[in-house]
Amino acid sequence: MAQGIVVVSIDQEIDGEGIVNVVIDQTEWARISARWLAETLGGQGDIVLIEGFVGHPANTARMNGVEEVLAEYPDINVVGRETGSWDQATGQQVMSDFLASLPNIDGVWTQDGMANGALTAIETADPETWPVLSGEARASYIQEWYNILQEDPDFKTIGVLNPPGVASDGLRVAVNLLLGREIDPEQLGGAYGNSLIVPIPYVVLDQEWTYTNSEDEEITLPDNFEEIYEQVKDEPAGYTLDGELTAEEVDAYFLPAE
Repeated sequence: MAQGIVVVSIDQEIDGEGIVNVVIDQTEWARISARWLAETLGGQGDIVLIEGFVGHPANTARMNGVEEVLAEYPDINVVGRETGSWDQATGQQVMSDFLASLPNIDGVWTQDGMANGALTAIETADPETWPVLSGEARASYIQEWYNILQEDPDFKTIGVLNPPGVASDGLRVAVNLLLGREIDPEQLGGAYGNSLIVPIPYVVLDQEWTYTNSEDEEITLPDNFEEIYEQVKDEPAGYTLDGELTAEEVDAYFLPAE
């Protein structure tokens, strides 16, 4: 920046004068699946939390969102909380340990990067009653979700997108800045007031769900699972569902060009 280089941070918010962050709202991202989990459990039960790297900005934001939601549900008890380090194998081990020590878990809230491991642990242990699980929007998880539904149509989970396409959005923002465009100050927000918040593209669900978001807006999300499955059924396991802004949508973050 001291050399006049435009600095755009993607995915994670950085505090620094002149830096522009292009990110999703990680707190809202977590609120969505946490609220879905709480409502699916009928507002009561014992749950465990598997978080990412403790102290990482995104993990902190996400866990804040989870705690905000759970504060509204006093009959939901968090009986275990461990880090899975955003790693499938670690997430699987953590979930296996939970199942061994806490045999009556009603629900699991976890993040992308670990949900597939947690699901594998549940399948392996095969408890009499499976806990309700927050999932992820990756091909391997969607594929296994489909397989489980063929045997157990009552299986419940969700996938909230954390789009890799935010990188493309950040590139479009950087190009506009290099062309001399000015960001509309009213578009900036986030933890440090220097972020352009990219919408979460969509949520994967196998039944319609209506909820109230943090802005007290009623949101109805569609049943889109079959459609999404058809898109990813032949994709490699690491394929991640995505979304990105158009040039016109990025343009809306800027003041009108002179």
